[in-house]
Amino acid sequence: MSDDSNDERRLQAELRVRIDNLATPHAPVRGPFPYSVPAPGAVAEPNMPNMPNMPVRNLVSVLPKIEYKEQHEEEFERSLEYVGIQRKILRALEKQDTILTAREAYTWTKDSVLGGKRRSPILALRLCYYMRSLGYDTFASIKTAFDPINQVKTAILRLFIANPDSEMRGEGYDHLYWMQDTHTGAIYPKAYKLRLLANPPVDARRDAPAHALHLGPSFNAQAVYQQFLQHQQQQQQQQQQQQREPPHIRGGEAQPFNPPHLNEHRESWHRIYDANRALLTMGRTDMDSLNDTLSRSVQETIARLLETD
Repeated sequence: MSDDSNDERRLQAELRVRIDNLATPHAPVRGPFPYSVPAPGAVAEPNMPNMPNMPVRNLVSVLPKIEYKEQHEEEFERSLEYVGIQRKILRALEKQDTILTAREAYTWTKDSVLGGKRRSPILALRLCYYMRSLGYDTFASIKTAFDPINQVKTAILRLFIANPDSEMRGEGYDHLYWMQDTHTGAIYPKAYKLRLLANPPVDARRDAPAHALHLGPSFNAQAVYQQFLQHQQQQQQQQQQQQREPPHIRGGEAQPFNPPHLNEHRESWHRIYDANRALLTMGRTDMDSLNDTLSRSVQETIARLLETD
């Protein structure tokens, strides 16, 4: 029994030594340790160093980091709308909103470009690289396309959000959010929805087969732009045709609808009237025979009207 009691006292002594060691702060080895070791039963309060109030972003960029200082550019005057969009972007980063969708990027760009005096693609390009400098994976691409209306080649500005799941860049891999003609400044509405269908569905709208588009991250820029220009050309042709056709006006004002040629065939219509009147005076036993007579009379009258017309 004495050996068991000695072992128990030894274990208690070792446990007490361990508790005392935990309660005693360790000396720093390489510089001050930012956290103090709490005593048993106390709440740990870390001594964090003073950090500036900066937005926390968990961005893992797939594009190289750039430095963009727009204030060093020549002939660049930011409009109030442009500055307002920049503030929206900064507020989104302060809220740790690190996920940038193509729809949101399109909305920001549209509001900044359309608010200015002219729809310059330079503003869209500058905002793209402003977002890039803040950590968003946005980049630009310019592609040459043929304008069938003006019979000239034009350059199309395309803005993308890099796809983190792809090692390839460009159309078919990244997410398009902006598409603009650099010559005319024309903006393709809601470019983030573009994805060209190789085989349009059977039930596609027959009045606009060139717009067989659905949601998706990729598109064929050349084919989509050709379709867009063809659609514009069709609309212009329809408007020109409507302008060439004079309005059909009788007597300078709208007239009520009157069936033509009724007076010329008064006798034929009187025959139908007489048959209807006879129908009211006869009994039910003669209804079938009278209906046959009336049907023949109506058919003969209609045939005669068609022959005379």
